[in-house]
Amino acid sequence: MKKFTRFFALTLILATVAASTPAHAKNTTIAIIDMEEIAEGYIRYKKLTVILESRKLQLQNIVNDEEQEVLALIREIEKMRTNASQEELFEKRQQIDKRDRELREFVIATNQKFRIDLEELQIRSRNEISEIVGVISKRDGLDLVMEKGLAIFSNPSLSITNEVVNMLNEKFPPKKSSSSPLGNMIPSNPGKSSPTAFPTPKKNH
Repeated sequence: MKKFTRFFALTLILATVAASTPAHAKNTTIAIIDMEEIAEGYIRYKKLTVILESRKLQLQNIVNDEEQEVLALIREIEKMRTNASQEELFEKRQQIDKRDRELREFVIATNQKFRIDLEELQIRSRNEISEIVGVISKRDGLDLVMEKGLAIFSNPSLSITNEVVNMLNEKFPPKKSSSSPLGNMIPSNPGKSSPTAFPTPKKNH
């Protein structure tokens, strides 16, 4: 979960200007949000990251099993060398090559699909947070909302993180009508014909 949280915290929107009044006309009103706390407290986002992690594990198990089957075929052809005909060996090699090629194609496809799913989740969550921050900013007359990690120091009284989390959970609860809150992003019954997830998102430090 931590790798998703870090990725989430570093890629989501960092600041929102909510008032057009010139800075010289009044004191600038600033608020702070903590993206890591939002990632931990936003229930739908957290559930979606769990789904992605689970799907990644399921698909990795498929790859591991397939790799073992290919290795078993290789061991089988080694045993056949002394007694099998050239035609039988050729057919067995073709079978191994086909399985190996399909496995490689599957891994590539699942890598691509996982990255697309992750990007969609990040964009969707970023837009939802931006929407909530905009609502709070307009209501409270905020000029700037800054991510906590960008500030050298911030007074805890400036934080609106808890309010953002509460409003996110109220407005964007996990979907109850589907076994997968991602909707069509992740198939409910993963299989070799529906690759979904493998790679782990890169950690940003």
